[in-house]
Amino acid sequence: MKHQEIIPWGLDKEILDCTVAVCDGAGSVIVRSPKPVQDTVMNGLLKTYSIVEVVDAIEKLCGIVLDRNEATIDQVNGF
Repeated sequence: MKHQEIIPWGLDKEILDCTVAVCDGAGSVIVRSPKPVQDTVMNGLLKTYSIVEVVDAIEKLCGIVLDRNEATIDQVNGF
């Protein structure tokens, strides 16, 4: 069986509608697709800076970046 993390699995099986996560280069993001979660989300990240290419890629995959300019990490606000 292929290894898969629980959040992307839940999104793929439509058990979860979306997730609020932290992404290096984008800060807090809201995503509905398992692909950006598997590719970009990091655990334990305390600070990051906005990277235009990362933000654009997340938005292209229908993700929502809470703060394009500062890459703020604020999962409560994302919720």
